[in-house]
Amino acid sequence: MEKQAKHPDWVIQHKRPGTEIRLISGKYYLYQISSQWDATLKRPRKKTGTYLGRITPQGFKPKKVEQSLADDSPISIRHFGAAYYFEQRSRPILQELEKLFPQWGQTLFAGAVMRLLYQSPLKKMRFYYQNSYASVLWPDAHMSDKALSECLRQTGQMRSAIVDFFARFYQGSRFVLIDGTHIHSRSPLDGLATPGYNSKKDFRPQVNALFIFAQDEKTPLYYRLTGGDIREVSSMKMAVEESCLENVVIVSDKGFYSEENVEALLREKLHFAIPLKRNSLLIDYRKIQQGDKQAFDGHFFYNKRPIWFVKQRIRMSARYCYVYSFLDERLYQEEQRDYLERVAQERKGYTMDQFHQNQHKYGTLSLLAYLPRSTSAQQAFEYFKTRNEVEQMIDVFKNILKADRSYMRTAQQMEGWMFINHLSLMLYYQLFKELARLNLLSRYSPMEVLQYLERIYKIKANGQWRTAEIPKRARLIAEKLELPIP
Repeated sequence: MEKQAKHPDWVIQHKRPGTEIRLISGKYYLYQISSQWDATLKRPRKKTGTYLGRITPQGFKPKKVEQSLADDSPISIRHFGAAYYFEQRSRPILQELEKLFPQWGQTLFAGAVMRLLYQSPLKKMRFYYQNSYASVLWPDAHMSDKALSECLRQTGQMRSAIVDFFARFYQGSRFVLIDGTHIHSRSPLDGLATPGYNSKKDFRPQVNALFIFAQDEKTPLYYRLTGGDIREVSSMKMAVEESCLENVVIVSDKGFYSEENVEALLREKLHFAIPLKRNSLLIDYRKIQQGDKQAFDGHFFYNKRPIWFVKQRIRMSARYCYVYSFLDERLYQEEQRDYLERVAQERKGYTMDQFHQNQHKYGTLSLLAYLPRSTSAQQAFEYFKTRNEVEQMIDVFKNILKADRSYMRTAQQMEGWMFINHLSLMLYYQLFKELARLNLLSRYSPMEVLQYLERIYKIKANGQWRTAEIPKRARLIAEKLELPIP
């Protein structure tokens, strides 16, 4: 076996992270590799994995695996519109998958489409794939149960390639990281799924998923799985380091604040913006109580309305942080009216004495922040508001993809399954942003658009695929998206 440095260029170009080229009897082969900690040697040791295929001057030839239904299937009518939309709009995603996962690129992409369109579990993917024109668009996808299980296992062992894939889509300048959600599992997943605490006080075995969300691009960029019992701050630190992203800010909910958590964040030098409860002793309301706008440190506009702010520097764990207190006068009026209505209704616990005592707190939001020095009060406010968008993404993950439960058996398969779900989120937000750009979000949700496009069919007649009659609503949607139907 020769060293990789002596391999010709037409061989080297097929080398990907997590793989190794081997020259055997004058022929070049590509193998999957990973590293495993050797407790005896006290260092990582290379572990050779699955044979991926052969490299020839004509290109890479993946090893043969069980194929799904071929194009000569007796099925003559297939869903076309939605799969065609992703084939047209999401080619960069597919191209990067084929570069980094040469054997499984189309399988991962087709699986992500099936997850988004049908919330398909693993065992039904072949059925949906066979009934979709996806099987014609991406014929090299391996969608049998056996092939998909192998795809998840191999992909899950290639975390470095997955992180490399994330990096291909890093854009913008500001990113927000929060603890995303928990995923229940009936399998221990090689120790990954452990009993842990979540907001619902559920201690069943679970896996935590952390997300990094692009504030500028409004899209998910990165995920990382940790055990349900892993300390949050340490996993956040690891996520920031693995992603190699700068300008990552951790934005939490009010329940995350504690002196212990803040000290841990400051010790790890992680930037954060944590909302405080209105009765927090860290908040100084004196300038707000004056009722004089000259006492504030300034204002900015958010959604065409002024937001006034007070900036207060405090010292915590040998570092300086800031408490930003924001006043939204529209919110102030709404909260004041709501409270007084409850007083008028003689609701229990609502009195005029309590109103007068707390009236200066209505319409306020306070953040404890440790941010780069160049960060403005408006940027700190927008970081917090981005949390709502991330929560919407998690809602898509849990309630549209229905990915908050897993039936995978190993940690490697769980990683591969999570990667497919992450790809589905990318596809969803690609459509979401296009609808936002076209000012169509007030009329259609992304899933409604996909349901309409699913009503566009291809019919096979005399060995050729032809487009069936297109329903009016589906045609209008395609026209608004500037998606010409061939």
